[in-house]
Amino acid sequence: MTAIGRIIDFRAVRKPWVMPLLILLLVVVTLAATTTCDKPFSFVGTWKGLREVQGVPGADPGIIQNQREVEVKIDDRGAFNMTIGGMGYSGPVSYGGGNADLIPISIMGMPVERQPESVQKTIPAGKLVPARNGTVTFTIDGKDPVVLTKEPAANATTGSPSP
Repeated sequence: MTAIGRIIDFRAVRKPWVMPLLILLLVVVTLAATTTCDKPFSFVGTWKGLREVQGVPGADPGIIQNQREVEVKIDDRGAFNMTIGGMGYSGPVSYGGGNADLIPISIMGMPVERQPESVQKTIPAGKLVPARNGTVTFTIDGKDPVVLTKEPAANATTGSPSP
């Protein structure tokens, strides 16, 4: 208390308006410290959603449904596997600005560099942007946003979703 007394001139506290002001300042600083220290968003897990796909008249509904499905799996080592319309992509996850960038290094299990250059140009880069409600918005090259929801984690002993 002696050290604080040396820093603060307690003669100013005798003024009736100073003590409420100090208490208000302490409350504001405490609230600011607790609300700005949010837990970072965790992208680890399996995320699923459906994109908008228009089928041609007479198209098989099962094929159209397959084309709509988007699934992104991110493990705790920073790698991803994503399936878009039945095509599988994998690679490392790059985190920045609160988002997750997914840059495929393989397609259907084959390294991207072994693909023809024309195919390499069409391989989609994905981005996940978290939302306050716990979902993520998935975009391909910044277009066609799809809201993905996180699947419940499987129970290690039973293999069924955890409650």
